[in-house]
Amino acid sequence: MARLGGKDVAAISAQPPQMRGMPPFWMSYVSVEDADAATAKARELDANLISEPFDVFDSGRMAVIQDPQGAVFAVRQPKQHIGASLVNAPGAFTWNQGSFPDPEAAKRFYGDLFGWTFVESSEFEGPNAAIRNADKTNGGLSGLPAPEVPPNWGVSFTVEDLDAAADKVRSSGGQVLVGPEPMGSIGCFLVAVDPAGRNLRVIRGGGRPVAPSERPGPGPGTLQPVP
Repeated sequence: MARLGGKDVAAISAQPPQMRGMPPFWMSYVSVEDADAATAKARELDANLISEPFDVFDSGRMAVIQDPQGAVFAVRQPKQHIGASLVNAPGAFTWNQGSFPDPEAAKRFYGDLFGWTFVESSEFEGPNAAIRNADKTNGGLSGLPAPEVPPNWGVSFTVEDLDAAADKVRSSGGQVLVGPEPMGSIGCFLVAVDPAGRNLRVIRGGGRPVAPSERPGPGPGTLQPVP
């Protein structure tokens, strides 16, 4: 478990056997009331099941799903552990971004599965929709940044100093792929790859990451990151 200031912010694990051979990545988890029901609904919507629902000790119950376009995510029914207890703070995650070859089809799938609604946003370049859950911003959904990029859910973290973060990525054996660059009223960002090959987007604090009061609480439909 990754902790910051005594609070859970993410987790790191080995890839399970059924996912061996896939590139390392950050998994976005969506909180649900019933993992089995959510999995059954995803099947009805033509998703592929990577992992049947299973219990993670007394922490919760989860399943790993691949949506019809190929992006992988997990559903998680919380029990003793709700998920990240610190978000939108330096060192913690602040945004989940889904990128798809057919954003309209992705909206239909995730809207039907989780009840999400979507509002067009000009915060990023190109067509982009803000995901709304319980009338609060819950992430973003857009087309692919380049044809060679596979459908995916990306995770963004907040830092106080973006240039220092870029230097730290490089000195730690990672690679900066994009940026630092401005990103509308939100602030600035960079996209990096860690030494294991996981992509992450880092957003500088002092811009406008989603405020804690704007992001949904740990209820159904809320996105969380775990690698």
